[in-house]
Amino acid sequence: MAASLVPVAGLRLVGPVVLGSLGALRSRLATYGLPFRDIPTRGPVFDLHQEDGFLELSERIIVNLAHREKRVDGLIPGARCSIDPTARFVGPVLAQDDVTVEEGVTVVGPTLLGPGAWLGRNSVVAQSVVSAGATVAAGSTLRHRVARAGSAGAPHALAGDRPFPVTFPGLDSGGAPRAEDVASSPRLSVAVKVAADRLVAAVSLLLLSPLLALIAALIKLDSPGPIFYADVREGRGGRRFRCWKFRSMCVDADTLQGRLRGENEVDGPQFKMERDPRITRVGRLLRPTSFDELPQIFNVLIGDMSFVGPRPSPFRENQVCVPWREARLSVRPGITGLWQVCRHDRSDGDFHQWIYFDLIYVRHMSPLLDLKILLATVLTLGGKGSVPLSWMVTPTGYYERRRHPREHPISRLKGLFGLSS
Repeated sequence: MAASLVPVAGLRLVGPVVLGSLGALRSRLATYGLPFRDIPTRGPVFDLHQEDGFLELSERIIVNLAHREKRVDGLIPGARCSIDPTARFVGPVLAQDDVTVEEGVTVVGPTLLGPGAWLGRNSVVAQSVVSAGATVAAGSTLRHRVARAGSAGAPHALAGDRPFPVTFPGLDSGGAPRAEDVASSPRLSVAVKVAADRLVAAVSLLLLSPLLALIAALIKLDSPGPIFYADVREGRGGRRFRCWKFRSMCVDADTLQGRLRGENEVDGPQFKMERDPRITRVGRLLRPTSFDELPQIFNVLIGDMSFVGPRPSPFRENQVCVPWREARLSVRPGITGLWQVCRHDRSDGDFHQWIYFDLIYVRHMSPLLDLKILLATVLTLGGKGSVPLSWMVTPTGYYERRRHPREHPISRLKGLFGLSS
């Protein structure tokens, strides 16, 4: 099962949302350029639009509640209930307020009786949910069903009900975000960043020149081929440039990638293998330390890149999500960035995190955020670990567990059918 975490404020741009298909929701969010993050979870999945799914979920909740209340076998009554002494209860039965159970009734748990539910004389209710105000007729049997109050007071099954659109009161619908709102940094701030990047890049190349010369010599001695690898990437405004790296793979690595596509261990347009056969011996030393990225300092010096920004990507990768492309190409790409230091689902594939963190960076870009990312890059050894997003930006517009505690399952079950607390 996968869930998408979406900033609630962003939903005002989409309007009414039908939470039915996760794929359709992703498509709609991507159309409007809204950031979202997919979270894979492990555990049971319940379709609450189907009777069987709702019954299975309610059974788990009732059993857990009965164990917590130490009332595994019998009735757990609410307030002002009218229970005839001849009624029999087998297994955990949770009764809400104002429930009426007439004489000769048999209830087999796990069963939930909603507020105001009425069980007629000599009726049988087994492993079911009787929702608020529903009536089980005298002498009838309700087994493995969900009963809802109808116009004539007769129970109606949940199965076949159409899902209701989920709307958010108070959130007006609006249009898609404008391109000029995506990157809102003042021109002076951008100019200062470019000047600072070039100055630091010049000093860095001077100080690192002995190390760069040593790496170049090792690559030349280790395997045939050029010392540097240059791939065409898209920079600010979609302008293409050559992104330089120390060569850490064999010379025909691009051709071999097509043959190894089935071994890809990540999602999205990326390609990654834990034991990539294309990597050279020197490459296995350079890549864990990110020393193969050092020539990109030259790209910073000539203005193609920045020290901090979205990861530079080729044209084919940027076409996967057009709004994401427009946002990330509104700034210069960087050697390191928010995605590199905050990503935490590497083993499960984290393409949606890549989109999410790129958009967060563009919307919050500032000298202070750049400084935090640079420090985090050092702390995580070039992005080998991760730091919480709350360390980087103010926790607004994304999910934070402390401010949004998870709702208790029994409360969600009560709210779904209008049951009282």
